[in-house]
Amino acid sequence: MDRNEKCGQLTINNQQLTISSFMHKLTTLKNGLKIITSEMPHTSGVSTNIFVGAGSRYETKKESGISHFAEHMFFKGTKKRPSTLEISKIIDGVGGIMNAFTAHDHTCFWNKVPKKYFSLGIDVVSDTFLNSLFKEKEIEKEKGVIMEEINMGKDTPMRHVVDLFYELIFQNTPLGQNIIGTKKSVSAMKREDFMVYLKSLYQPQNIAISVAGDIKHSKIVEEIKKRFDKIEKRETRKYQSVIDEQNKPAVLINFKDTNQSHLILGFKALSKYDPQKPVLDMINMILSGGMSSRLFIDIRVKKGLAYYVRAYEHNFMDIGCFYVHAGLNSEKIEEAIKLIIKEFKELKEKKVSLKELKKAKEYLKGNLLLDMDDTEEVSSWFGTQALFEKKIKTPEEKIKEIEKVTAEQIQKLSQKLFIQNKMNLALIGPFKDEKPFLKLLKI
Repeated sequence: MDRNEKCGQLTINNQQLTISSFMHKLTTLKNGLKIITSEMPHTSGVSTNIFVGAGSRYETKKESGISHFAEHMFFKGTKKRPSTLEISKIIDGVGGIMNAFTAHDHTCFWNKVPKKYFSLGIDVVSDTFLNSLFKEKEIEKEKGVIMEEINMGKDTPMRHVVDLFYELIFQNTPLGQNIIGTKKSVSAMKREDFMVYLKSLYQPQNIAISVAGDIKHSKIVEEIKKRFDKIEKRETRKYQSVIDEQNKPAVLINFKDTNQSHLILGFKALSKYDPQKPVLDMINMILSGGMSSRLFIDIRVKKGLAYYVRAYEHNFMDIGCFYVHAGLNSEKIEEAIKLIIKEFKELKEKKVSLKELKKAKEYLKGNLLLDMDDTEEVSSWFGTQALFEKKIKTPEEKIKEIEKVTAEQIQKLSQKLFIQNKMNLALIGPFKDEKPFLKLLKI
């Protein structure tokens, strides 16, 4: 099954601009695997991304961290390229880059190479994805690497506070588990554990391969089809849905004797498929879209309380979260929390001005336009949609959604999401008592 769509125009400051002259095409193989390409004739590189719907939220407590651990093991050697060095030197040898990452609901393997080596790039990422050996000896060695990664994460408060927030807001569900796992779970993993887990999720109908650059769709389909077409699909495991039963504010503190405290203050929010997601995107832009945004000006510029402060939204298939993340002066933590809550409260009580709304829309459109010049961003844009979405949206369609957002919609959604009894605060700093912070969580 094939589908073609062409990107079009968007308007920024009353000027018509082309969103990178490329066309995306989608082909679905008989086994369910999706191949999506974005032809970008003006580029010199080709990005290949393999997305699979496997991440930490699919894991049992015993398996915690196995998606991330498996991601490491895919680069430890295949029959054709039996070591990490044999894999990496091929991409290095043509000036390319490669990597992978694991999220809560998906894993991605990718590389970017000069366009004349696009076939080599596809071959390397496909070989590591399909033919990794998962040798027991390499698994045991890699455990030491992941243990150090766990240590690094805990020693990096800016990162660790995100894990704490997920533990707090999605507690007692796999979505609240640390992506990297625990030392106990990782140390117990054996080769057969990986084989069982991979078989349960690494199935063709749960995979999308995205390629962006100066390429032709037919050639890419040919390259991928000869490697993936004969794989038979099997049933995949399902994730545990999150039910929002929170009825009072919650605080989680990790004591650390530091001058700077790191916090996340937020709420459960919208799923990937919620029709109000463009409205939440605009709330995000109003709060932290650039150096003239509300959070940056009020907390960093005017008060000098934080080095970094910004809002984030994460959207999953059944739920999401929206939060403010900041590194703050520990002695003025209470003032900072009150200011952040004030911003949420203001969105609920007062409509955004048309001038500020227009600025936020232009910021988001401009960022999207810049992203569409990068093959990796384009490959990721379409690849994640191919994996998760029933309908793939072009950047132009995304812009049209944003343009329709009104100040009334922003206020209404803020009133729905930013509720006192749904508030969550994760904090790392020189504090032990939760009670003073619970008293601050009023909106």
